[in-house]
Amino acid sequence: MSRRCRLGRWEQSRWKRRNWLKIYELKKIDVVYGEGQLYLEIFDDSKHGMSRTFSEFQRDRRIWDLLYNGLVHSIADGAEIKPSTIGKLQLNGHPALTARRERGH
Repeated sequence: MSRRCRLGRWEQSRWKRRNWLKIYELKKIDVVYGEGQLYLEIFDDSKHGMSRTFSEFQRDRRIWDLLYNGLVHSIADGAEIKPSTIGKLQLNGHPALTARRERGH
């Protein structure tokens, strides 16, 4: 399986099938615990989504930085996120939350 990130979209190729995830247009962000690890679950406005462990996302710092920026952009834009997930992502007090409140989300 290969994974590439282009222009704010996460591409996953497996068995010649491609799925695009608009990481700057996420609608749902969640962190769940399973198999002894934390998983980040993200879904965009097209209902495309993925669930990967943090270690998978953070393996390449450039990919993690791009994904993190997409997460905070989406949070500021009103993505569905639980208070517990905000804590797990260590985003308490982040300017994205202020922007979110100012936009009425």
